Amino acid sequence: MDPVHDPDSRDTEIVAVLAAARERDRAPASLRARIERERTASRASRRARPLGRPLAYTGALAAVLVIVALAVNLLLPSGTPGAPTISQAVALAMRGPAMPAPAIIHRGPGTRLTAGVDLLYFPDWHRTLGWRAVGVRTDPLDGRHAVTVYYARGREQVAYTIVATPPLAEPGGQNIRAGSLTVRALRIGARAVVTWRREGDTCVLSSSGLGTNTLAALASWSDQPGTD
Repeated sequence: MDPVHDPDSRDTEIVAVLAAARERDRAPASLRARIERERTASRASRRARPLGRPLAYTGALAAVLVIVALAVNLLLPSGTPGAPTISQAVALAMRGPAMPAPAIIHRGPGTRLTAGVDLLYFPDWHRTLGWRAVGVRTDPLDGRHAVTVYYARGREQVAYTIVATPPLAEPGGQNIRAGSLTVRALRIGARAVVTWRREGDTCVLSSSGLGTNTLAALASWSDQPGTD
């Protein structure tokens, strides 16, 4: 006859066996200590991290802001943040004449027009080159005085803009030598453009029908104030 087992003593035996198994299968003390140290350090790191975006996101955002700042510094004219550009001067010229052509003044061996900026006057190209002044406009350009005279020969037209000092920043482009004058040649949209400085002012010739070499040749006729 099988002995009768006490249920309470049976439960006590099972608990003892399980406790012995847990004790036998526990990780070594050194490993448990290392895990506890790492858990403590992780909790401390989470508490020290500022609220808001994750650190990785914040670092990436900072890097983007630095790149944007560098790009802005490179694109703006050196030393004159936000200064007007040759493109803006050409945009003014593209608006077309607002007034009739200026009159012609005869002085010395050359002729010039009554329109001018500071000490510079626009040349009369009609007598020597066949380009007749057909209109003029004046505009403010970020505190500078800008005057544009329009010349026509047949169906072709050239806009000659002079922007008062301080000079506009030199644009990218190719240098072209024309007589004693060196101009910077470039294209802005569909227009050919040459630009140079004289007496601290900025001179800009632009046309949608002529090339930069032809404009450079015209510019050489304007190299000396009051002559053509």
